[in-house]
Formats: sequence, structure tokens, C-alpha cells
Amino acid sequence: MAQSANKENRAVTTLTAPVSSTGKTGQKVSSSKTSTRNRSGPNDSEKHLQAKGTSAPAHTTKQSGKKKNNKRNYEESQGGRERAEELEAEIAALRAAIGEERAARKELEESMRKMKTHHKKPRLIPKPRGSVGHGLKLRKEMKLTNNRQLYLDCLTTVRDLCLAGRLDWKKGIKEQDVGALGDLYELARTEQPYLARFENDWATAQILIQFMANRRKNALNKGRVVATRDADGRRILKTVKVVRKVAGEDEDAGEGTRGASDGDSNQDDLGEDNGLDNGYGDDEEDPGDDELEYGDGEDVDERQPEDDDEPEDENSWEEQPAGDDSGPGSDDDSGSHNVPPAKRRKIGNVLAV
Repeated sequence: MAQSANKENRAVTTLTAPVSSTGKTGQKVSSSKTSTRNRSGPNDSEKHLQAKGTSAPAHTTKQSGKKKNNKRNYEESQGGRERAEELEAEIAALRAAIGEERAARKELEESMRKMKTHHKKPRLIPKPRGSVGHGLKLRKEMKLTNNRQLYLDCLTTVRDLCLAGRLDWKKGIKEQDVGALGDLYELARTEQPYLARFENDWATAQILIQFMANRRKNALNKGRVVATRDADGRRILKTVKVVRKVAGEDEDAGEGTRGASDGDSNQDDLGEDNGLDNGYGDDEEDPGDDELEYGDGEDVDERQPEDDDEPEDENSWEEQPAGDDSGPGSDDDSGSHNVPPAKRRKIGNVLAV
């Protein structure tokens, strides 16, 4: 242990002891200072400048820094210009795409507009004020003033559907079955597409009111129906049958005559319908009594004037409602069953059906 300690002391003494040497000028300097000066001393260029008595200029360092900054700025500007060109190219591409999209959209909108125009439903015609016989000019309101044939076609279509649907023309439209009326309106729109242009089928309803009112009035005028009262006191129409009865003929002849009378009645029906086919209610003027429907769908009050002449015994007419055996002299006779002389048959009596 003592030996190792001595060795360490000697090493320390050797390291710390200054080493003297003789320089070029003959002076002694320590080796440690010489090594330090050599490590931190100026380089050859500095020594040369120091020998001349000058130092390194400061602007040389500043110029080199400016060059570096300029180079960096140039590189950055070049990169920015390239990026700007790329952005401009992208913007141009986007604008071209937007233009193509707008052109395609415009073409699509144009095609859709044409399709809408082709499939556009006509505007429904609203119902005007009034009704047939009360200020409403049906043909004018149906926009058919200059198209008489189409107007007649509409009338005929509704007439045929009314007869085919077995509607009771002796009643007003409000007394008809709702389901039957709905079916008639739907069939009318199918059979005659022009009738589909009216809001809530008001034109079909007015034609139907007009037709049934005309039919009731014609039947009353020809004595095929009579006006009476039901148990509730409401006015109704009842069918009567007209037969001819000749005095002195036997019963068989009477039966044959009755069959002929039925044929005459059918001919009257046919003649009435043919008259309607010729354009009933197509006047531009107010339709008047021929197309009245009093009380918005109630039966028309077709009262006949009282007969002032006394009928003869053999050729007198008797009117009895269906199912009523009482004659004109019975207690139930109200006097409303009388038929004017102009409507009487040449020979015969009116018998109850």
C-alpha cells in the first residue's frame, strides 16, 4: 500500500511540475502555457494580417450572410411560384368541371320541363255560382260555346249512364244513392275524358240534374206519372198506366187494347229520349222551366192547370196512382190528379197500375 501511494505522489509531482524549456528568444516558458497558446492561437491568415497590422473586415461576414439570405429567399420564391402555378391549374380544372356540371344540369332541367309540360294535368274548372235553371249557363261554363258536338256528347254520356245505372229519375239528386252517384261520376270521367276537367264533377252533376228534371216534366205532361204525397206529406211522383177502353167491347178485346196502349207508352219513352239526343238544354239562354231543379235537387213542381171543362161520362179520364184503387170521387182524391184536356187520350180511361 505504501509503495502504491508513493507512486501516485510521484506521478502528481511530475504532472504538476513545470517543465522549463528554452525558446527561440532564449526565455524559459512552461510547457503547459506553450501548449495552451498553440491550441488557442491565431491561424496563418490571422498571423499574416496581424503582421501587416490589419484585421479581418466586418463587411465580409455580412455579405456572405446576405448572399445566403438572398439564396434562401430566391429558393422560397421559386417554390412559391411553382405552388401558385399548381393552384391556378387546379382552379382552372375545377372551373371546367363546374361548367360541365352546369351544362348537364341545365340539360336535365330542360328535359324535365318538357316532361312536365307533356304530362301536365289541365287545371280543374271550378264550379260557378247557381245551377241549371237558376242563372247558370251550362254550355258556357263548360267552355263549349264553340264546340256543340262535344257538349252533346257529354249530355248523351251522362244520360246513358243514368239509365244504365238504374237511377230513379222521379227523385231529386239528393235522394239518390251516394254509391251509385259516385260510380256514375267515375264512369263519366272514363267514358268522356272532358268531364274530368271539372272540379268535384260539378258539370256531370248539373247535366244529371237537368236530364232527370226534363224527364220528370215530360212524364208529367204526358200523364205517365202523377204527383202525390207520401205518408210524411212529402211530394212524390207515381207511375200510372194509360189504357184505352172502348164501350161495348168484350173482355178479350179489352185485353188486346191494353197491350196496344203499352206499346204506345213505350213509343212515348223512345220519342222523349230521341228528343233529348237532339241537344236538350244546349241553348245559350237560360234553360228556363225545362231544366229546373227546385230546392237544389228536389223534384220539380210541374203543376198542371185545373180543367174547367166537365169530362163526358164515357170518354172521361181518371188518374190513379200506382197501388191506389180509389177514383177521383173517393175521399182520398186531392184533385191534383186531373189531367188537362189537351193531354187526354181520344178514347179510354186511366186505370191504376
